[in-house]
Amino acid sequence: MQNVEKQKNATINHMLELIIDPNVFDGLESFQREVEGMFDWLRDSQPAVGHDRVRLPGDPERETMLVRSEHGIPPDDQLWSSIYKSAQIAGLSDDEIKALTA
Repeated sequence: MQNVEKQKNATINHMLELIIDPNVFDGLESFQREVEGMFDWLRDSQPAVGHDRVRLPGDPERETMLVRSEHGIPPDDQLWSSIYKSAQIAGLSDDEIKALTA
């Protein structure tokens, strides 16, 4: 077991950082082609059962951004509750609020 007392004033994030200079290999353009080729190969792989396709880090976020850019950000129940309460405080009746949110 680790000594937690020693970690009180330290940041422990268990992160590994690996920095690669592509020029050590075959240059930046070649490295980018290799990476893109690996991405294509991974995305073309058979997805796990229950998933429509293989996604790489960042793919879900880009998909969400695209949907939200086209359709807006869906408000959750807590936000709707706050909007409803604010409308009541502003003096709107329940019927007026329902008409505005329909």
